[in-house]
Amino acid sequence: MTRTTLSLLAALAMPLSACVGTLDGGPLASEPTNPGDPGHPGDPGTPDPSCTGLCVQRSRMSRITSAEYDNSVLDVLGVDADTGALPADGAVAHFASNEFVEPGESDADRFELVASAVAASFVASESFGRELAAVPECASHDAACATELAARWGSRLYRRDLDTDELAAYAQLFVWATESGSDPDLTDGLRGSFEDGIRLLVMALLQSPNFLFVIERGTPTEVGGVVALGPAELAARLSRLVFRSVPDSALLEAARTGRLSSEDDLERELRRMLDDPRSDRMWLEFAREWLDTGHLDSVPVATPPEGQAWDAGVVAALDEDFDALVLHVLRDGDGRLETLLTSEAGQLSDPRAAWVMGTSTLGWNEHIPSRHGLITTPAVLVANGRPSFSRPHWRGLFVRERLLCQIVPPPDPSLAASIATLRSNEEEHPSAVTTRARLDTMTANEPCASCHRLTNPIGYGLDRFDGFGRARTAEIGSDGAPYAIDTSGTIAAGGSLHTDVDGPFADTDALLDRLASSESVARCTTLQLARFTLQREASQSEDAPSVSAAYGRMAESGGDLREALVALVRSDAFRHRRLGEP
Repeated sequence: MTRTTLSLLAALAMPLSACVGTLDGGPLASEPTNPGDPGHPGDPGTPDPSCTGLCVQRSRMSRITSAEYDNSVLDVLGVDADTGALPADGAVAHFASNEFVEPGESDADRFELVASAVAASFVASESFGRELAAVPECASHDAACATELAARWGSRLYRRDLDTDELAAYAQLFVWATESGSDPDLTDGLRGSFEDGIRLLVMALLQSPNFLFVIERGTPTEVGGVVALGPAELAARLSRLVFRSVPDSALLEAARTGRLSSEDDLERELRRMLDDPRSDRMWLEFAREWLDTGHLDSVPVATPPEGQAWDAGVVAALDEDFDALVLHVLRDGDGRLETLLTSEAGQLSDPRAAWVMGTSTLGWNEHIPSRHGLITTPAVLVANGRPSFSRPHWRGLFVRERLLCQIVPPPDPSLAASIATLRSNEEEHPSAVTTRARLDTMTANEPCASCHRLTNPIGYGLDRFDGFGRARTAEIGSDGAPYAIDTSGTIAAGGSLHTDVDGPFADTDALLDRLASSESVARCTTLQLARFTLQREASQSEDAPSVSAAYGRMAESGGDLREALVALVRSDAFRHRRLGEP
């Protein structure tokens, strides 16, 4: 791209540094050790009494995620974006969020590279032809057509209507691209085709901070530093949440006509959007990030049994099984967390994955042997285990962190060498024949015991499933002989870590049923949903009233996660923003 083109593109967008410098704030406090602990300031069921009235946690301006970029391009332009070259996404409490991701030196080049590819793909696509046919001003391929297209696409990509100056700037870019330059401050135009002009217009839209960053200014409230978001800003938040994209036409129209200001307005639009197939993006992204299944294709596993495959096709089938169960409950079913954690249903989409799934019946299965909720899907079990015999520890850690919102600290870095030696010696000279006995021996003494007693006994309850997520009743010991698996265990309390389900359990099903009916798990899941919804930590005291209201509404509905979502969208935390410190 020429330097003149770049100067024109720059004129269409506010400087990135100015955006960040004006609207951001400092980092938040570190995550509490036990935000699910009743009485703890971070407990979503116990608002901090020091926060009264309008309670909203501070947040910074954020860049849209790669998924939002791809979905937005697809929804507005009808083509896919290869987002691999975009700057990497950050995360807040394991949910994708770019709130604390500062622009890097190479980011502008990355945005340009992706925008250029999208624009070229678009003008060569059938979607471009359909767009032209739908706009009367495009009967003639001139600046009037380009201006109307900029208004049409820009209102969605910017998440608001473009003003007169912005539309004039896009018209100027189109004219410069297609005609000889007449402005003395510019070199001669490109003398390009109509398609060249539209290509540069699309590139400019996709490189604008108005698209790449979510800019929320709001209006002042009676609480210093807290602003109420306007209709267009609420539309942007709602579309980012439900569609993981930009607003659709109906949402923009509601914002334009004053029908997106009250809590009831937001609930009405949310329920409409939940009936749209694009809301599947939200539920699947939430579940994948909550339960950490998004990296299944890169998880190391043991050698599969002879005659069986573990390849991209099998992994895709396990992902589809996970996704199908999520949507079966949250989109088509009763929406209840307990159903999600106890359902026996699943989907086999590839017969080559039958050896993992435990069923050979293709398609949707109402009952899969040994299936006991989402946690027992192979996708979850593989993603949150390890190929070695220490799998119970990792699975127990997963339950603590993802289902109970408790943080078990990692070992002191100074112990890394000792741990590596211990593991190596155990691999070469097993201390016992079964996984459970070996892990107990390795972690019986301090400093290992203080943490492993919180994880291992929970993981033993999930040891009914091997490293591939297959149900089993026995394991092959280190001596080559089969041994029955003991899946009894305990959820141990320790220090500030305690729950309403602490105590021993008899077997896998007893563990899973206890977790499914646990108030601690329900409160934690509400907090996880709040983190996903708000794209910030959300366990700070200022957000606690909003999270608490979401848990209360979910509890009143019998555990429906969709009702928790409704409450979060109606909340102060969703409808307001606390600006950064001056």
